[in-house]
Amino acid sequence: MGLFGVQVGTVTMAQVDKQIDRTSLGATLNSYYVSAFGAQTTAQVAATLVSNLGITGAGVADAVAYVTAKLNATAPAARGEEIASIINMFSGMTNDAVYGTAAKTWNANVDAAAAYAGAANVAFGSVIQQSLTEGMDVLFGSSLADQFNADLTAGGNTLQSGDRLDGGAGNDTLHAILGTNGDQFAITAKTSNIEKVIVQAQALAADTGDNNVAGMGESVYGLQGWYGDNFATNNVVKVDAGRMNGVNQWENNNSRADLFVEDVRIGDNQITKDITITMRETDPGNVDFAVYFDQNSLRNSSASTSQINLQVMDTRAVVDGKAPLLNSPYGGFKFTATDSKGVATVVTLQSDAIDAAQTYTELAAAFQAAADKQFGAGAVTVTVGSDFSVTDTTTAQSVSGKEVVMKTSSAYTFTTPAGSGWVAAGVVPANSGLHTNFSQGSTTNSDPVTSTIVLDDVGRGSTGGDLVVGGLSVGDTSTSKGVQRFDITVEDNSKLQNIDSTNNTLREVSIVNGTTTRMTDAYTKTVKDAGNLTVKGNWNDTNQGNALPGAVSDNYGFNDVRLIEASTFKGMLDIDAVLSDNVTAKYLNLADTAPDAPAADNVTFAYNLGTNNDKFSLDIDASNLQASGTTTREDFVLSINGGAGKDAISVDIINGGYEDGSAAWYNNSKLNANLSIDGGAGDDTIKTKGGGDWKVTAGDGDDTVYSDNSGDKAVWVFNTTEQAGAAVAGSALTLTDLKSSANTKYNLYKGVAEVTFRGLTSKVTIDSTAYITTDLQINQAIKKAINSDAVLSKLLLATDGPANTLVVTSLIDGKVEVKDLAVAITKPAAGVLTAADIAAAFTAYALTGTATEAQVLTAMDDTTMDAVGGDYAANFGVNVTTVNQTPSYAFAEGSDSAKVADSTHTLGAGNDVLVLSTDALGATNLSSNEKVVYNAVAFGNDVIVNFEVAGDGIDTMDFTALGGKKTAFSATATTTDGLIMIVDTATANNTEAAIKTALAAADDTVASKGIYVAYNATTNVGTVYQIVDGTAAADLTVTAIGTIDLADTPWASLTAANFA
Repeated sequence: MGLFGVQVGTVTMAQVDKQIDRTSLGATLNSYYVSAFGAQTTAQVAATLVSNLGITGAGVADAVAYVTAKLNATAPAARGEEIASIINMFSGMTNDAVYGTAAKTWNANVDAAAAYAGAANVAFGSVIQQSLTEGMDVLFGSSLADQFNADLTAGGNTLQSGDRLDGGAGNDTLHAILGTNGDQFAITAKTSNIEKVIVQAQALAADTGDNNVAGMGESVYGLQGWYGDNFATNNVVKVDAGRMNGVNQWENNNSRADLFVEDVRIGDNQITKDITITMRETDPGNVDFAVYFDQNSLRNSSASTSQINLQVMDTRAVVDGKAPLLNSPYGGFKFTATDSKGVATVVTLQSDAIDAAQTYTELAAAFQAAADKQFGAGAVTVTVGSDFSVTDTTTAQSVSGKEVVMKTSSAYTFTTPAGSGWVAAGVVPANSGLHTNFSQGSTTNSDPVTSTIVLDDVGRGSTGGDLVVGGLSVGDTSTSKGVQRFDITVEDNSKLQNIDSTNNTLREVSIVNGTTTRMTDAYTKTVKDAGNLTVKGNWNDTNQGNALPGAVSDNYGFNDVRLIEASTFKGMLDIDAVLSDNVTAKYLNLADTAPDAPAADNVTFAYNLGTNNDKFSLDIDASNLQASGTTTREDFVLSINGGAGKDAISVDIINGGYEDGSAAWYNNSKLNANLSIDGGAGDDTIKTKGGGDWKVTAGDGDDTVYSDNSGDKAVWVFNTTEQAGAAVAGSALTLTDLKSSANTKYNLYKGVAEVTFRGLTSKVTIDSTAYITTDLQINQAIKKAINSDAVLSKLLLATDGPANTLVVTSLIDGKVEVKDLAVAITKPAAGVLTAADIAAAFTAYALTGTATEAQVLTAMDDTTMDAVGGDYAANFGVNVTTVNQTPSYAFAEGSDSAKVADSTHTLGAGNDVLVLSTDALGATNLSSNEKVVYNAVAFGNDVIVNFEVAGDGIDTMDFTALGGKKTAFSATATTTDGLIMIVDTATANNTEAAIKTALAAADDTVASKGIYVAYNATTNVGTVYQIVDGTAAADLTVTAIGTIDLADTPWASLTAANFA
């Protein structure tokens, strides 16, 4: 206010507070002064301040002169603090003859600004700071916003167990820097009325820490160092919060060592969610933060509803097909309402509108109006409820009506004691069939025990430690629960290893974005208010035993969490999660309470990713024990939704043993059909590793889907000294010891490298130097042809090997042949070279005579390198396996999977690549039989690899949604009703107009749809056309809706068995 002349709101004030927390009040004020007023003269600043303080009249000149002199005497970098000092002095001059009135007005304005900002520390200069000492401190705050500073001194911690602090009124803060508790007990200071506690854990024992520069490879928890009767550990900074009353926010700020805060207690009128846990700017490495609530402070909110279900019907009218309330004489209902204080009132809701109502909708609206008048709008809701059936007494016919439900929240309880019931406002007809009834009920809905979490720059650009928030009771003998839900706000980019609650209690996680303040650095981009979150588990397998008390430390960021809700998250997520065999005990009710409707007690495990480019990996335990399991359970339902963005989703059913179709877990999972993934919009990559039947919806965008893909991947090598060598000891093809040939030079310019893999081709022009091409330049061309191609880059990876070698690794499994990958080098076609090219190449190749294109092309070499044994004649690399010290040698030719995946893949709009599974284990029930579903008009240009047309592992396409049916598969078209027709049309019937003409005989007056696939036998690309025939004559339409490339599976080999 003093300098800027404005009062800030809660959002701006939060950022000011955040900067103060990160630095100090003085540093913050100084930075504001330099950035906003550093270019002004001190006299200009003084005039602004005096004006904003409200000083007028005769006192202005002296005030400006005084402020100018004080600023001139202060270093420019410290003038913000000087302004605060001047303002503090001025606020105390309320009795001054010249400035008293202005000072009083100023103080009132400060109070108003504090109220506007929602906190008492909004005005510059209003924070009162006190420092603790090494002795026992007894400090009291003011009515303003006090900050108690407990720095670390040479003598140790200044926050100690003997300290007594009372913040008084205002929004107060304790900022403590703590070293190790050398005497092996937790600090248990006594505080009251201090709302925020910020702790910086500085060091463990022996002046070390848990960050990456502390000289420790892993955290030292000292799990044997128990103290008291609960969990304790040595070598961590420990705070016992049992005597710290009124703290609403616990913040771990800039720590380099582990911090434990235990026995956190909340007020009688609070729930756990009211306490904010903040992990801010903790160092990289195993720098962990654990907060343990007193078990009695794990509280949730609940809401009760009370309702009365009303039934009324003129059954005679319903039998006659008339209004259900035609002759109803009832104009009201009488019951008792008891408020939250226990005061009971007999209420009659009655009106002419109730009496006049003829339908249940009208009756509900009439009761709603009467309830609003009686209780106030919103206190009671009246809706049309469930059906009920009764018998008409005259005709004995069963008739149905609708209940009208009056429901209230916890503000009231409805009951229907004696004397309650329908109130008649009219007369009953002589021949009536009136039915009335009513019942009462109540429900209580409880929210999960929830913690409010703020993550801000955890790991400071790298990977930080673990976060555990839970209950104080942990250990082998504990059956107590922790926190069930985390509401996480991510401010600046944060990377953690594990996020957990105690005793495997965490069930739900909500993730949203907060406000960012970091600047983009050389390695990390900061997007405003779109911080990223990474939670990927323990980085070091050997460190997994060092779990925080009550939690786990493993390769997964989240364990057995049922819900991750991040659908509005704007940053990038990178999460690894697991569902273990503990899921059943944690979530599922094995004593089914709904035997006639088994799905009634289903538990959905839902993972909803955000709007950015997210990564999500989920492992699911395949356990099939009597009282455990995940996908094997009837009431387990899994759903993953990628949302928008280029997402990478990977799932794997683990611990399944031999995952063929005979495995019990696979059989049970198949029957349940409870695994689904929806990639959403964006260019997604979806991997369903290993066995299991998944329902995959790729969504819109250029998606890549890998099914199973658990077999070995083939590896080819080029440009070795033995390109035609064998898999023997000492082979130059040995992948761990490749031997390179020379960087051969060739007379070649504007040559083309063509890479073909399983019928899919990519071509690029090879770079040259002075019209000469080398092996290394060919390597670059091959890498570009593979790694930059929209399709081949999803199937292969080309990388430089030692020296001049090139390694091409398959990204998809399956036993292949050497010829499945081929490289062809060709010279340019006639007409490509310019006159200048011809002249220069003629000279470079030392040719004689007249320079002609024919002569130059003849001199070019495009046969040596890819001939048999040539540098670019493909061959497998050689793997070496040692058993009992005896090595064996085998080509890296890949292998088919030994796992079964009868998955269904729905490909949406966009150019998708689908890699189906490779297994064929000898029987239909042991082999993968996958389905590809098309339901989008204009689905793009798709590639499908490993499509099996026959045998035990046969695959199918499903065009049902677009009109194609297996039963109408035909080589000729006499009708379009469900038609699926596949035709080789390299030269004919390959346009919409030509196909319409060819199908003219099928154009009838019966509405129908069909599918026509026109494939080119040379390219093996099939263009899919949708045929739509209306009810009129000559109204048949043909529309191209996409193409499908089946790689090395010929379209001509498909039969009716390949369609659903």
